[in-house]
Formats: sequence, C-alpha cells, structure tokens
Amino acid sequence: FHQLDTSGTLAQHGPEIADQALIRQLQTGVAPDGSMRPVRAATRFASYEGWLSTQQAALHELQRQAHMDGMDLSQPPQPGQPDQRKVTLAHGRYIGDGFVGQGKTATRVVGSQPVEVYGRHARLAGIAQTTTTIRWNPETRQWEIDQHYPDANKKLGITATA
Repeated sequence: FHQLDTSGTLAQHGPEIADQALIRQLQTGVAPDGSMRPVRAATRFASYEGWLSTQQAALHELQRQAHMDGMDLSQPPQPGQPDQRKVTLAHGRYIGDGFVGQGKTATRVVGSQPVEVYGRHARLAGIAQTTTTIRWNPETRQWEIDQHYPDANKKLGITATA
C-alpha cells in the first residue's frame, strides 16, 4: 500500500490555501491547484499535522475495512473486488475550515461541460471529519490516495455524499 499522498490534496486543501482561493473555487469551479473541481463547500486543513494525522487514521480504517471484506491492500484487487475504497471519518476535533456556496447556483460552461457555481458564500468553521478515497493504480501496481479532504457535509447537515 502506497502511503505517500500522490493525490495533490495539499495543493487543493493545504493549510496555506488563502480564503480568496477557496471562494474563487465556489465562484468559478477552479480549485486552488488550477484543476476544475466545482464543489458545494471549499475546504482546507487547519494544519499540516492535522492533514497527516487524519490521513493516517483514514488509511488505517480503510485497511481495517478491506481486511473485514477479505481484501489485502498490499495486493491488486481480485476479480469482483472494488478498485476503489472510500471512508468518511469523524475525528472528534477541529481539523479544518472553509466556505460553503449559498443561494442560487449559476451554470458556467467550461469547455463543453456545464459547471454549477455560487455567487454568495459563508464561512464554515469547526470541520471535524474527513473523506478519503484510495484507488488501485494498475500502472504503478499500488493502492494510492485519490482524495483526502476536510468534509463539510456533516457540518452542513448533508448525510449522503455523491
């Protein structure tokens, strides 16, 4: 299992991300790293230590769940097994903050894709959970971190993630 984060989560959710970059993501759909990632809530970690400790906790939980499902994350997924696993963890402490889009969404066309963006926003403080996704990479033949971010859905009263 490849524990080095190759997903670019710090470039999108690192503690150094400025408020304006998060707000711009809500308004344009462009993440702080320049990738197109329209979101309802743009978030960042409060510290590098929080990013690392929550990532390690999530990886431990993903390994535990995989083991319970008869999977070995040091090996490729077997036929019929998923090539992606996702976990949302409550950490019981403040790990991040950000902004949530408010009001009516507008549709922007980027390339040929319609993108939902927000004209208004509100600050989100006290985010205490993360969502982490790992994916099997057949080229490197390793499980790799695909996403790891402060998840504002519980804070917003959203119970399901897409």
